[in-house]
Amino acid sequence: MSKISQSPSPATFADAWAKQFEKGVKKVAGADGRLSVNEAKKLAETTGPGKAFVDEAMDFFQRTGQQTVSVPKLVSTLRGQVEASAKKAAGADGRLSAADLAKLPKHLQADVAVLKGEFGAAKPSLKTQLASLTKGLLNVSESESPVFAVSGGKIGNAPITPSLVAEKLAPSFQKHATALAGGERYSEKRPLTQQPAEERSVVNFLSHRTNTGGLQDADTQKWTKLANKMTSELTDMKLYAFGEIEVTLVLVGRSKSGELVGIMAGAVET
Repeated sequence: MSKISQSPSPATFADAWAKQFEKGVKKVAGADGRLSVNEAKKLAETTGPGKAFVDEAMDFFQRTGQQTVSVPKLVSTLRGQVEASAKKAAGADGRLSAADLAKLPKHLQADVAVLKGEFGAAKPSLKTQLASLTKGLLNVSESESPVFAVSGGKIGNAPITPSLVAEKLAPSFQKHATALAGGERYSEKRPLTQQPAEERSVVNFLSHRTNTGGLQDADTQKWTKLANKMTSELTDMKLYAFGEIEVTLVLVGRSKSGELVGIMAGAVET
């Protein structure tokens, strides 16, 4: 559960940070209410969110040369520093948006994850993220086709060729073939690996769906979000059109983890 709102003020952020920092530090501090250097190091060995705060505690000891400090004094001192950093990162409105939080010093980024309830949480796969963005999205040609997120697994540094795409995404095509054709496939019934393939322009494909002369309807906004996500997460992007008349469009690239990931959509081209 998040400990901060979507756009907290620097003071509110610092208060939430101090509360969580104190909670983590108290778990390793001595019975006398003081924290020693060795006790601070134990934060790095914990498995809970408190682990995220070890950098701030150790930095305090390194800067001051102290060997121990009372927990209240440590919390108060560091809270002030956190608020000062938050004020520098805040926008003109005096609030911390998601983009502003990303501007905070590197040592605070894990702390932000704790406050947002994301520390230790598994990040959704890129395919899952694309699936969320393609939900309800249509590719419009001479017909309408749903857009599906697809993944072909690890490909390492292998070139993204039509044959590799057809091989890796054959199961995805088999699963979605009928839906891609609008509910019934009339002509192109060959497996993806047996269909002719044509490389097309990625830029033209995306710009045609995201640039509507200033008009931003719901579909255009969805395509824009999808395009931004794909271009920021994928390299070596390729667009291949498989088949004839009932064409399958496959826009894919190489993810940061070396996987073949992208989208698949149908189109009727007579």
